Amino acid sequence: LGAATAAGATRQAAALGCLLGVVAGGVFVLTDPRSRLVRRSQAAPRIEPWWKAALRATYPSTLGVALLAAVSLAFSPVLAAVLAGIVGGLGVAGLLTALALRA
Repeated sequence: LGAATAAGATRQAAALGCLLGVVAGGVFVLTDPRSRLVRRSQAAPRIEPWWKAALRATYPSTLGVALLAAVSLAFSPVLAAVLAGIVGGLGVAGLLTALALRA
């Protein structure tokens, strides 16, 4: 968000773009119809450290969107703010999914 304003976007446009990106990214991930096609295995869950699970979950979606946001700074700072918001939305959706799985 700060990089988008430094690259020339107004604070209002960057904040609105980021907010819309967070909402859109979270909604797209949480309402993805492909999740209904996946069957949960009844086998014992794979135990791995939390940092390995987090690292595996960030590739390719989060890293790809972050790379696109970095490239878009040169062309459209507002688009960079929207993409930064989408990365935030992916994080929010991941947190909500993790909380739902723990319950």
